[in-house]
Amino acid sequence: MQKKRKTGVDCMGTLMRADFHHLMREEASRLLSYIKNETDQNRKYQLCSMLLEIYEELDIDVQENASFWGDIQINYRDVVGHLS
Repeated sequence: MQKKRKTGVDCMGTLMRADFHHLMREEASRLLSYIKNETDQNRKYQLCSMLLEIYEELDIDVQENASFWGDIQINYRDVVGHLS
């Protein structure tokens, strides 16, 4: 009796996660571009909220990253306060 190989399933799962992460990184990049060009502060907060959700999914911590927040010219605490 031949054993079933599980590597195909594992490999497929790994590929799907890699594709998902790639797509999420692309979306994060697009959002970051929109945020930098947005003039409406409320819209900027909404976009930041979406970006933070993506970063959380990708396990990217930007909370304490001052250069990130300086680059988009917004304060992390202001974003969190706006979402509350």
